[in-house]
Amino acid sequence: MSKTGSNATVVWNPGRDKGLGVADLKEGWQRFLCVETANCAPHAVRLKPRARHAMSARLEVEPLA
Repeated sequence: MSKTGSNATVVWNPGRDKGLGVADLKEGWQRFLCVETANCAPHAVRLKPRARHAMSARLEVEPLA
C-alpha cells in the first residue's frame, strides 16, 4: 500500500450485527475488509475555513502463487 497525506491506516470490519443490517453486504460481512487512510489522534489535520487537505491510497492485491 502506498499513500499520501495520511499518517495512519485503519483496517476494519463491521461485524455480524452491523454487517447484516447493510442491504448490499448481508452475509458478505464475513469476507469484508475495509482499508482506509486516516489522520487520527496526534496526527489529526485541523483546517482553517476554506482550506483543503487531500489523502490518497493505492492498494494492490496479487493472487497467491
